[in-house]
Amino acid sequence: MGPLELTEGVRVGGAVAPVVEGRIHVPLPFLYKECTPPRSRDLVRPMAAVIPNTTDAVRGLIMRDFVALAAAPTVAKLAHELELSEAMVVACLRQLHDEKRLELDKDRRSVLLAMPFSTHGSTVRIVARGLTWFAPCIFDAFGVAHLLGEDCEIHAFCPDCEEDQVVRVHDGEVREVDGVVHFPLPARTWWADDITLSCRRIHLFHSDQHVERWCQNTGTPRGKSIEVERQALLSREWYAGRLDPAWRWPGTVAFQATLAGVGLVGPFWELLG
Repeated sequence: MGPLELTEGVRVGGAVAPVVEGRIHVPLPFLYKECTPPRSRDLVRPMAAVIPNTTDAVRGLIMRDFVALAAAPTVAKLAHELELSEAMVVACLRQLHDEKRLELDKDRRSVLLAMPFSTHGSTVRIVARGLTWFAPCIFDAFGVAHLLGEDCEIHAFCPDCEEDQVVRVHDGEVREVDGVVHFPLPARTWWADDITLSCRRIHLFHSDQHVERWCQNTGTPRGKSIEVERQALLSREWYAGRLDPAWRWPGTVAFQATLAGVGLVGPFWELLG
C-alpha cells in the first residue's frame, strides 16, 4: 500500500496543513513541540523540513513520544493530534509495519517496537530524568541512550551470574563499566532471520570468562565478544537518523559499512554470505 493520498488541507494542531500533490505537509515544530528534550531535538531534521505524507507524520509522533514520554502513543492520541480518523491512523501503522519501520503487536494496531524502543518490559532498561525505557537487548539499549541525547543509566544483567550491571552514559560517552557484549551468532544469521528475535540473544556479560562459562553450560555458540565502548559506538551509528519521521531502511550495504566502520570485519560480521 502506498502513501495515503488526500486532496485538501488537513487540520493539524489547530492549523491547516497544506496538501501538495496529495500529501500532507506537517512542519516539524508541531510534531516535536515542547515535549522533546532540547538535546534530543538536535537529533531530528532541521525545523524547516516537512513531513511528506501521513505515514511519516504518524511515525514522527511515535518517535517523539518514545523520546519524551518513554511510551508509544495510542491510536486515539495519534488520531487526535493529527486530526485524522482512527481508521486512517491504523492504515498508516500497518504500512509502517510492512515497511519494517516499526513493529505492531498482535492486535495490529498497537506499537510493539519502534527500534530501538520497545513498549514491553524487558531485562534491559534505560533510566533518565525519572523515566524508564525498555529495549529488546543491550545492542538496542545503547541506541536508546544515543537517541535520548542525555545522561542516562543502562541496566542489564549478566546471564552467567545473573548479577545486575549498570552502564552509565555521560555526555554521550560510556563511563564506569567493565564487561563485554556477546554475539553468539554470525551477523548473516541474524540479518537473514528475524533480526528482532536474534538481537535478544545479544547480552552484556561481566567478562569473557563469564561468556565462556555460560556458553559451556547452556550449549550456546561461543561467537564473538566486543568491548562495551565499541558496542556503544556501533549502536550510535546503527541507529543514527532514526528520529527522522521519514527514516527508511538504508539497506545491507549501508549496514555492512556501519559494522566495518567500527572495526567489525571478517566472515563473522558479513551480513550476506
